[in-house]
Amino acid sequence: MGRMKQHMLPIVIVIISCYVLICLGLYVFQDYLIFFPRKLVYRSHEVVTNKEHEIKITVDNVILHGWLLNKGKEKLIIYYGGNAEEVSANIQDMQAVKDCSVLLMNYRGYGMSEGKPGEKVMFSDALNVYDQITSELRVPPENIVLFGRSLGSGVAVYVASKRTVSKLILVTPFDSIRSVGQGRFLIFPVGLILKHPFDSMRHAKDISSSSLILMGGRDTIIPNDHSVNLANSWRGECKTVLIKQADHNDIHAYPEYWQAITEYLEQ
Repeated sequence: MGRMKQHMLPIVIVIISCYVLICLGLYVFQDYLIFFPRKLVYRSHEVVTNKEHEIKITVDNVILHGWLLNKGKEKLIIYYGGNAEEVSANIQDMQAVKDCSVLLMNYRGYGMSEGKPGEKVMFSDALNVYDQITSELRVPPENIVLFGRSLGSGVAVYVASKRTVSKLILVTPFDSIRSVGQGRFLIFPVGLILKHPFDSMRHAKDISSSSLILMGGRDTIIPNDHSVNLANSWRGECKTVLIKQADHNDIHAYPEYWQAITEYLEQ
């Protein structure tokens, strides 16, 4: 028995060492697992034909770049994209929302925006952008809608917890990145490793605005349970719409998606 323990000890040490190394790797490289910055496609039709709508906002000496569509409307939608989304891809769809101005801003490191993404700077930038654009356009809080998709839902929820808004549209949202990550990496202490928790469920308790949550029935990136958890924790009125055939990345391609959004904006 003693000899068996002696033979097992090196194996145990190797297993523990590998486990620690993987944990260290997850901590060091987590930015590459969470954020997938995309640069601007200069020759895309949307970009070339909408140069007059381009807008730059400076936050802490960092220039953020985006587009302000349908300027001059009474209502304003501020859009927050997903973790691998360069927001110019939404220009055509958002121009169809005729009754609202729409602000599409790329996060740091995305499109032509300077800097590097991260939870703290994304939250800080979003608040600064909100304050600057609403002041410039003189849009009152009751006419502001925050629209966040996937990772952007976490930014939208945070802004709504710090500023007064009328409504939120959240597409494939999560309760927290910590919860999603723990479900994916079951044997690792995600809560201890994670630098970007995006804890939307914690912020939701401070929000009284109504929300529309859109989920894809085939979403495996953010399973519906995480969206439902957020909906159940919502302080204000919350409507959920499940598009059964939709996946995480193609939910916008279904007619039910825009129908739900249009009806919600018209309420």
